[in-house]
Amino acid sequence: KSVSKIKTNVNAIVGKKGIVISDFEKNKVGRVKVGGETWSAIVESDVIFKRNDVVKVVCIQGNKLVVKKG
Repeated sequence: KSVSKIKTNVNAIVGKKGIVISDFEKNKVGRVKVGGETWSAIVESDVIFKRNDVVKVVCIQGNKLVVKKG
């Protein structure tokens, strides 16, 4: 019998796409909307995100999403 691992709670959004709702860049905190909820987000690369850019959730650090170009 096989067991599948299901992501739960906040980890379920890792890998999902979101929309930037406030501009941000490296070392700054922005806001993104993923699955109808708004989250604080950061980026680790030298990318500048502008409102309405599509991002992908890479992982979670504390209470912030780490995102990349989606």
